[in-house]
Amino acid sequence: MKDKIRSYKMYPAWEYEKEEEDLNKASWKGYQLVKGGCFHSVFQRDNTVRYNYQLDYNLHIDDPVRYKEVFQEQGWEYINSTFNGWHYFRKLYQEGQTLEDTKIYTDKQSLYEMQGRWIKLMFGLIILYVTMIIVYTVLAISNREYILFVDVGISIVFSSMFSIALFNIKRGRQGKKKIFNIPIQLAMIICIVLIIIMCIL
Repeated sequence: MKDKIRSYKMYPAWEYEKEEEDLNKASWKGYQLVKGGCFHSVFQRDNTVRYNYQLDYNLHIDDPVRYKEVFQEQGWEYINSTFNGWHYFRKLYQEGQTLEDTKIYTDKQSLYEMQGRWIKLMFGLIILYVTMIIVYTVLAISNREYILFVDVGISIVFSSMFSIALFNIKRGRQGKKKIFNIPIQLAMIICIVLIIIMCIL
């Protein structure tokens, strides 16, 4: 088995909890995160420990040293930060620990600000994709260019993904259980298949 592995999974901002879950599962399997990233993470094999991983979002940190110390005082070890404001922490897993022990304090105001930017972007993209669905459908039917339905399919996939993400953000803020997400990896695979079909036809 390799001592060091790399992961190229993509996690949209609204799926940060899924990333935490995947990091914890990797730790169970003996791979500990040494560098987290938006598109690229590095793991070191170590079966002697198990960690709980948590992410904190804070784009504007006035005192980085004090910021890390606050979490260290709560038992969280700082790993690294990304360019877009995500910070990776871990704490040794202990049998019998409570749910509160496995969760990190999160700056909700900063998190909501980040979500607010994503909400505006996703809402704009939803309008764009719905418009494309209508336009391509009309063109495909009126001109009998049915290949345009591939573009319709791609637009449906992304508009659905963003719509579900918006709905889940709202439910999360209300403390409600989120519904099924369309993983961005699945959306990309579907779009690639549709593009290949378009090229063949």
